[in-house]
Amino acid sequence: PSILEWRAPVERAPAPECQIVPAESAEEALPEEPDGDKAELAEALCRNRGLQAAIARTLADVSEARGANEAQHGQLQRRFGHRGKKRRIRPVSLFSSPAEPRVAPPKNSDAVGRALFRDRYLRPLGSKMWQKAEEQALLATLETRLREEAFQSRYEERSARMSPGERLRVFDDVLSEVRALELAELWEVQNFRVDWKCISQRLSFEGYARDAKSCFLRFTQKLDPALARGRFTKSDDKAVLQLATDYEGFHWDCIAETAGSQRSAWSTFARYQRSLNPKLMRGDWTAEEAQRLRALGRQFDLDLDCRRKGRNALCAAVARLGDGRSSLQTVGKLKSFDRGGVWSTAEDRQLELLLSVYGLDRGSDICRHFPRRTRINVLCHAQLLHWLSLGNSPWHSWGEEEDRILARFVRTEGVGNWTAAQRHLPGRQTKEISNRFNVLNPSRMADMYGILLATRHKMIPLAERRPTSELKASDFAIRLYTAGGSDITTGDPMLDRYLRKVNKRRRAQAARLAK
Repeated sequence: PSILEWRAPVERAPAPECQIVPAESAEEALPEEPDGDKAELAEALCRNRGLQAAIARTLADVSEARGANEAQHGQLQRRFGHRGKKRRIRPVSLFSSPAEPRVAPPKNSDAVGRALFRDRYLRPLGSKMWQKAEEQALLATLETRLREEAFQSRYEERSARMSPGERLRVFDDVLSEVRALELAELWEVQNFRVDWKCISQRLSFEGYARDAKSCFLRFTQKLDPALARGRFTKSDDKAVLQLATDYEGFHWDCIAETAGSQRSAWSTFARYQRSLNPKLMRGDWTAEEAQRLRALGRQFDLDLDCRRKGRNALCAAVARLGDGRSSLQTVGKLKSFDRGGVWSTAEDRQLELLLSVYGLDRGSDICRHFPRRTRINVLCHAQLLHWLSLGNSPWHSWGEEEDRILARFVRTEGVGNWTAAQRHLPGRQTKEISNRFNVLNPSRMADMYGILLATRHKMIPLAERRPTSELKASDFAIRLYTAGGSDITTGDPMLDRYLRKVNKRRRAQAARLAK
């Protein structure tokens, strides 16, 4: 038998002192008594010997059981003792790093499909978006629960060995201390722990059905007062970009902690996906992508009014295009497939009438009347008609005064803000100003501007209704190679388009030096 539990001995009255004598001398020690008394004493002596034998057997069994328990304990120590501190195991996720087999996503296509379906459709159906009233109720409930737990732990610790009168004084002191603490201080005092199941139950009493996990994630990732809520600075964006590269786009908890900007893992991941990930918002469409979009348009019966047919068909087409394409980009590309051809006389008259009603500042209202044409096509033609109505011609040659104005603007305002340069050069379009700047190339600034354009399209995603970053193309360094004599290249044909004018000037300069 093994000892399973220990019980305190029961206090009993002391037994009278007695002395056990050996069996051999028992008869000698007995006084001479009558024969009847001798028989009773002999019977008691036999019972005593039986009890001694039973006690000896019991002690032997207890010793044997203790030895067996110690042997079993040693086996458990040898088997589990080397593990030491329990490691934190990250759950399996579709966003886990493939380099870690224990937490890598499943490779079975059916399992991946089920997981994607569950994450995209089933889980959103089970939980709705948090409302402002729910967040306020969560913060109030959490603060109340933290005060209760902080008061209970402090009061029990201080009043452990006090008299009833002292306990009353300690009760008032602890109550005043806990009431003076704010939510962030309470959360830190409790070592960032609380009974979230109790909070979930209290929220349900107020009419908000939220589970404990949802409450925990909402507070730690969104509502925690210790989280930074300001704009991301340039240094923050640089740190997020570098850490996302080091961690290969995974383990955002570690990235947020290492960045040291007091932001949650979700806000850090959202910032990277919305403003810093260059793979998400590609601006150039390859021939293969355009061909695939045409096929998807025929498959899902998409046209220029695809949004009116329901967002499900549009989202399905965008998802099949792969990473880097948004719904707005897809709609714009679909419109570019059918530009409407050359502007007819009737369309010109309609556009002139719209310009007289809306003006150039309300381009969105004008574009609504030309659903078969792209926005850029309508705005460019409207700009052309506007300049022609003023008696100007956008194709007249540049004069020396305009060149001086352009050079002065570039020195004071910088390169690339051609819309602002239009105010100083009335009658000129942005494309004309950009082309003239490349022709003049003051202080070889046009060469550097072409390299910066290639860097920007490689590292900084397009800002399409997304929060922009303070990072600029000059904050990055792009690697250039020499190919074909004096030409330079980035290795990417889509980026080399911005280096065409630079290479053209380099070839012309090399030809002049050769002569």
